Amino acid sequence: AITGPAGPAPALLFAVLLVVAGYRLARPSDGASGVRRHFLPLRSATSSETNEGARSALSVGDYYLESAASCRCKKGKSSEMGPQEWRDDRGLDCCDDSFFIADRVIGVADGVTGSRTTVNDPAILANLMMQRCMESSDAHSDPVAIMQEAFDAVTSTPPVYGGATTVILAAVSESGELTTANLGDSSAMVIRNGEVVFRPDDISWQFNVPYMLEHGPDQYIAMQALPRKNVPADSVVNRLQLQDQDLIILASDGLWDNLYEPQILKFIKNSSDQSVEALVGLLEKKAYLASDNRYNKSPFQVAADEAGLEHQGGKKDDITIIVSRVHVHGQ
Repeated sequence: AITGPAGPAPALLFAVLLVVAGYRLARPSDGASGVRRHFLPLRSATSSETNEGARSALSVGDYYLESAASCRCKKGKSSEMGPQEWRDDRGLDCCDDSFFIADRVIGVADGVTGSRTTVNDPAILANLMMQRCMESSDAHSDPVAIMQEAFDAVTSTPPVYGGATTVILAAVSESGELTTANLGDSSAMVIRNGEVVFRPDDISWQFNVPYMLEHGPDQYIAMQALPRKNVPADSVVNRLQLQDQDLIILASDGLWDNLYEPQILKFIKNSSDQSVEALVGLLEKKAYLASDNRYNKSPFQVAADEAGLEHQGGKKDDITIIVSRVHVHGQ
């Protein structure tokens, strides 16, 4: 949810009854959140019996993830998209954000709110990208290749509505190598024994104008006078060898713009004693409260000050978070 360097974009009325690629519209949301649990590498695992079956199929030493996701709309914001049936998300409404959890890949997309016009809806592109990334993850382990194949699929047909979105993907190999590909200002973090051991770079054109993928009739990049369109190959790629019980956090900037690393570490202290559902729900709640606190000297406020712009308090935004705990089979 990015407005651009010149300040928040004017509010535009956008109420359309349509169904695009299996998406269904929902009643306006008051920002209610929820949690989805998922064991990798079996996509359909939702019960303890099925999860045990998935783990028993692994070889000793194989890495797998126990993941949960949560999202919440920006305060006062209504959703046009609603929960996504393709994701089986059990009622999660992420507004302009989206996410997916696949066999060995997780991802978050943040639709660029500043690209919203009467012919652009960034939530549609964010959800399409996550759906196609989830499908492409079956055939690829490289997150940049997944992003490229998904973007090719999305842009192969003329859009009903356009938009722009950031994308971050994280893929874990059977041997435990984590690879992240980040196009924009979402981010990730790996926590090991209570310390941050991994924080990949984000990438932006300028303050509050991140790298993004765009598709549609109304060119947001041209509106911002940016040099060119971004492509998946522009993503920042980082790698880390994971260890058993590492904690991976993948989130849109609704988390990172409102909470500092020491705050996140404090909130999830003694994380080994907490479920991933509890952790992701706690982080989403803390980020939401910080975003609505005008006295919170947030990371976004500090960044705005450095850019010579005025902003006080937290940054009200859609918030989407995935928390994954790393396990090694047989340990």
